[in-house]
Amino acid sequence: MKKIALTIFLITLLCTTFIFSCSDKNNNNNTNETPNNNDNTADNSPAVADENQPDEPKKEARVFADDDLGEWDFGGYTFRLLSRESGYLNVEEQTGDVLNDSMYYRNRKIEERFNITITEQLLSGWDMAPARKSLKANDNAYDMMVIRCPDAYVYAQEGLIHSINALPHVNLDKPYWDKWLTSQWSIANKSYFASGAFDLPAYTCTFAMLFNKQIAAELALEDLYKLVLDGKWTFDKFEELGKLAKKDLNGDGVFDTNDRHGYLAVRREISPGFWISGGVKSIKKDANDIPYLTANEEQFVNVFNKLVAVTLKSGVWYQAEKPDELNDPLLLEMFKNNKGLFYDTPVGEIPNLRDMEIDFGILPYPKYNEAQTQYYTRLGWAELICIPLYSDEKDLERTSVILESLACESAKGVIPVYYDIALKTKHARDEESEAMIDIIFDARVFDFGDNIWTEFIRNMTSDIFEKKSDTLISELEKVAPKLQKAIDKTVEAFLKLDQ
Repeated sequence: MKKIALTIFLITLLCTTFIFSCSDKNNNNNTNETPNNNDNTADNSPAVADENQPDEPKKEARVFADDDLGEWDFGGYTFRLLSRESGYLNVEEQTGDVLNDSMYYRNRKIEERFNITITEQLLSGWDMAPARKSLKANDNAYDMMVIRCPDAYVYAQEGLIHSINALPHVNLDKPYWDKWLTSQWSIANKSYFASGAFDLPAYTCTFAMLFNKQIAAELALEDLYKLVLDGKWTFDKFEELGKLAKKDLNGDGVFDTNDRHGYLAVRREISPGFWISGGVKSIKKDANDIPYLTANEEQFVNVFNKLVAVTLKSGVWYQAEKPDELNDPLLLEMFKNNKGLFYDTPVGEIPNLRDMEIDFGILPYPKYNEAQTQYYTRLGWAELICIPLYSDEKDLERTSVILESLACESAKGVIPVYYDIALKTKHARDEESEAMIDIIFDARVFDFGDNIWTEFIRNMTSDIFEKKSDTLISELEKVAPKLQKAIDKTVEAFLKLDQ
């Protein structure tokens, strides 16, 4: 009976992915083309150099490929995954939810193909102790771990996990692996982590800018989608529209939860979202793939000062009196209740708005200015795949086969459902948002200062917002020595590691 159900689902999915892959090819020139800004002279501020980012991603329609793994029989082996409440594989039954069920059938298909049983143990919140304990004890408790990125880099530099190159059947040239993100994760040309279609948090942890369509209509704002497609969605335009939206609704002269604001956001998330969208990174890598501080360079300082001006100094941004710095439910409710024009959120949190009666749209974060040719999107706090060092040659062969198949089958069956059905149709509320989602996912950027050395860069910029100042250079001078020490320690460790 299970095989019959699986067959029916796969036939349905094949039809779905065929329709969407054809649609992507037909619309590729419209949604993925870089805007031509050569004739623009309206913005005289200095252009942001795109070389601050990795090589620009190739904008291609999704390509489906087979894994070419051949026949394998692992004799009923139990494949053990440890992850951080992300539910990579923990889909034990069908629920009727299309994304859940696509993951369920993917897992069953792989289990049947390789004669294995997949299990997943979930870590609790931020507690990585069970993972570290297993790695240090060399207890062979797990085949694969999916770990929050700062901890994953510590495990790598301590020599507790394998390089991704140690997996003999993982082929990073296949289209279901993401070269654009994977290249950002290496240090000293040592690649311990790779992103692919199996890596759902690389989608859910991508940030987007939502806007309230009712407020936009009431203010007769220009077409925000057209602004994006024309390359005119910039920091200045964000400030202009945010100011128009701000209104003291009860006339008491105090802007609080009873009033309407231009921008609702958790303080710690504002700076990295904007500096990345502005085309700079706080930490770049040199020609030898060695990280170094760039937050003290002129281009970064210009972008940072500008983002402070358009969010904090302009009064567009509203900060709650007693904010929850991780995920403030007050701001979510304010956006639902028509109290903010713009609201920033990880894409994975958009389903929290499914009960919002007022329609909203999805945008990328704005560019620094019109001269910037590419929209960039922040990837915050990704989860990284780690292969424990205690895995021997036989283990690595089996794990690499299963991981490769997971990436391949996720590209065929899970990502099309997430991207085209669950996200574009179920949560996005208009066809125009679909094009915006394409732009958002085209160039996801991982910044070490945002995700790894957070205490020195992102937290420092969050403190600047709390103090309501723009003292970036003086604050950097305080943290730079400790940051450089941390960078040097990591680089030294990676240089000693075997690939």
